[in-house]
Amino acid sequence: MQKRQTVIEKFVTFYQVYPDTRWIIVPELQSNINRLLAASPRNQTFWQSNEIACLEYFLQTARDNSNPLAEKHLRAYLEEACYQSAQSAYRSFSNSDYTLCDYWQIAREYASNPVRVFKNCNLQRGIPSAYLQKILVPAIMDEIRKGKEAERASDWALLRRISKKALKTALQAAAINERHLSRCILAWQAFGEIYTPISSLQRNRQLQPPTAEQFAAMVDYYNEFRLLDLQEPAATVAEIQKLLNTCIHLVRLKTAIRFNSIDADSPGINLAMADKSEAILSRSEEEAEYSQQWEQLRQVLGNAIATLSPDAQKMLILEHGLEGFKQVDIAQIFSVPQYQISRQLKGHKKPLLTALAEWSQTNAGVTLTVEKVNELSPQLDDWLKWYYQRNHLFELLQNIFVQEMNDSLPLLRCHFGKKLSIPVVAAELNLSENTVNEQITFVKENLQKQVENWMLDSLKLPASCMSRTAKPIAKLVDAWLSEAPYSILEKKVRQ
Repeated sequence: MQKRQTVIEKFVTFYQVYPDTRWIIVPELQSNINRLLAASPRNQTFWQSNEIACLEYFLQTARDNSNPLAEKHLRAYLEEACYQSAQSAYRSFSNSDYTLCDYWQIAREYASNPVRVFKNCNLQRGIPSAYLQKILVPAIMDEIRKGKEAERASDWALLRRISKKALKTALQAAAINERHLSRCILAWQAFGEIYTPISSLQRNRQLQPPTAEQFAAMVDYYNEFRLLDLQEPAATVAEIQKLLNTCIHLVRLKTAIRFNSIDADSPGINLAMADKSEAILSRSEEEAEYSQQWEQLRQVLGNAIATLSPDAQKMLILEHGLEGFKQVDIAQIFSVPQYQISRQLKGHKKPLLTALAEWSQTNAGVTLTVEKVNELSPQLDDWLKWYYQRNHLFELLQNIFVQEMNDSLPLLRCHFGKKLSIPVVAAELNLSENTVNEQITFVKENLQKQVENWMLDSLKLPASCMSRTAKPIAKLVDAWLSEAPYSILEKKVRQ
């Protein structure tokens, strides 16, 4: 994605991905800017050079509801932030079922309410690039996780997991009347009180439907607590089933991630694609371009890191590879004051930022000022986290597991890969729950110990400081177990 060059461009253009990728001007937004420019000669400088002031103007106008175009101008402004956040979130899921464009569309959907996005933003601190990433990346990842959980769950597991608040929100989103909504919630409460999966059937991943006896008990519960209304008839089994099916359908509808045309979501752009294959083709082209750029960037920054001193690389891997490992902990390892560590880390990252700026100029034709280069620091930190945590430490854990602990693979795949509870795993593998817990604890402790040994041997950390790494390493192991590519691990174990 080419960056927009002028302030006005940022408030009047949206990015088009079909039939070609480019920034296009939305006529009604350009016309609105022209009116503002014509209102006073002094506005020329204001709109052409003061990005923060323009942003503040449209935010205030949107909050006051004094101009319906204000939100559209803000959505246009958020286009690049949405794309950058989509890239960060896309890299965070190692085995995603969605494309980069899907992630981008989720970000754009969230940004469709720009007043909410900027709610806690302090524009006095300058261009809010880092702030927007902190808001949009978690929003994207949360939406992806919710969609995956709903897709994985059987109908009955979905009803067991959903909260009353979430169920009510899904029902209200479907605009059903209050009487019907109350009946659905009461049927769901009856299901929650009565339904218990039959242990002999728990070897299957999907929970089985309630038995006839359980449905009959739900009817009794429902009729006992139904609305105190003489016109409210007693329920039958068929009616309870119908109410529960309504709940299931509307919850899935609410949590499903919908992917329409990226362009169709842009104000003033009517480029909805009739042929789904064309949409897939445009996504594939965008994905291929992104993958190529990502690989180039990885090589450029990887080469820049290789030129750093061993101590510099050690500091970076401790800061970005171990989540929760703080600069004060690094200072303890290097026996220097914390403020010196902060300065040294900034110094170590300067060559990386320089390499990033040079790559941008060569590959994207964008010349970055010193100020713009400094604004890339949050993105560089995200990349370093991926580089050290997921590209290095996750690979280390994968190799350790394949070589030394592969006997536990079926158990771990059930619990962490399929997200099955301990009792269900125990039933599926014909083990006791204590045995399952013991094996999981054994794997975690051994992986943690192996990572500690690697840090002692490869990073030459002093043994006296290893207590500081215990919690971050445990967190790293938990993250890897939750996201490990178990299908790939199975293939490696068989080789």
